[in-house]
Amino acid sequence: MSEMNFTVDPGKCTGCETCVRDCPSASLAMLDGTPVVARFGEKSCIKCQHCLAVCPEGAVSIFGKNPEDCGTVKTLPQPEEVASLYQFRRSCRQYKHKTIAKSKLDALLGMLRWTPTGHNDRGLHFSVVDDVGAMDGIRSFIGSALLQMVHTDTLPPAFRWVKMRRSILEQGADIVFASAPHIIVASVRDDSLCKEIDPIIALAQFETMAQSLGLGTTWCGFAYWVFQLFEKDARKLLRIPEGHSIAYVMLFGEPDVEYPRSTSQEPPGITLISEMPSAN
Repeated sequence: MSEMNFTVDPGKCTGCETCVRDCPSASLAMLDGTPVVARFGEKSCIKCQHCLAVCPEGAVSIFGKNPEDCGTVKTLPQPEEVASLYQFRRSCRQYKHKTIAKSKLDALLGMLRWTPTGHNDRGLHFSVVDDVGAMDGIRSFIGSALLQMVHTDTLPPAFRWVKMRRSILEQGADIVFASAPHIIVASVRDDSLCKEIDPIIALAQFETMAQSLGLGTTWCGFAYWVFQLFEKDARKLLRIPEGHSIAYVMLFGEPDVEYPRSTSQEPPGITLISEMPSAN
C-alpha cells in the first residue's frame, strides 16, 4: 500500500475533477474518468488533505482519513464579531491566580491542530503549562536564577531591564510572566521551511481563540528572552523535543482586569493597487 493510501469510492465519484484541480502540488491526475495518484505524486504530495476536503460527494480518502472523520457543519462568526475580537484585544498583564476551566483549555488545544504551516510540514510543537501550580514552580525557578545573576553581576547587557527591576525582583515580584497562570511555548523543528513565521501564525490563531473564550493573552518577549538565556534549563522545564527550537511565548489565563472600551488607534498606511503601474 502506498504512503498516500489515496482511494476513491466508485459509487460516489462523479469524475468532476474537483480534487485534481484543487491539488496544490499536482499530485493527482484523471485516468479513465477517475482521479488517481499522478506520476511522482507520492513525492510531491504535501499531505494537505485538500482532495479529501474539497470532494463534493465525499468520495475521496487519503492517509487513512475518510470523509466521515471530517467536520461538515461550518458555522462562521459575523464579520462584526471578528472585528470586535481584534478591536478589543489587549495585552493582559493582570491575571487571576487560578487554572482556567478544562473546557476552555480543551477548546484552545483542539484548535492547534488546524494551524497552517509552510509546505504543510507540521513542524510545530507546543509546550503548555496547564496548571497554575506548575506555572508557579517555573516562575520561582526563573526568578531565583535571574536574581542570582543580578547579585553576581553576570547578566548580559541586553537584560538591563532585569537590573532596573532589581528591588521588586528581590521582593518576589514576577517581572517575567506578569503572574499569568499559564503559558504556551511554540517550538519549531529546526529544518522547517518557514520556521520564522509558522509559530507566529499559530500563536496568533491561539490568541484569537482565547479572546473568543474571554481569556486574556500577552505576547511575552520577556519570557522568550529569558528562556533563551537559560536555554538548557528551559528545554527541560518545557520538555522541548530534540531538533526543535523555542520560537515564541504567549501568556494566557482568566483576566483580572476589564476594559469597557477599546483604544483609539490611527489607521496604518495602506496602498491600494487597482491597476498595473506604468514601468516608466
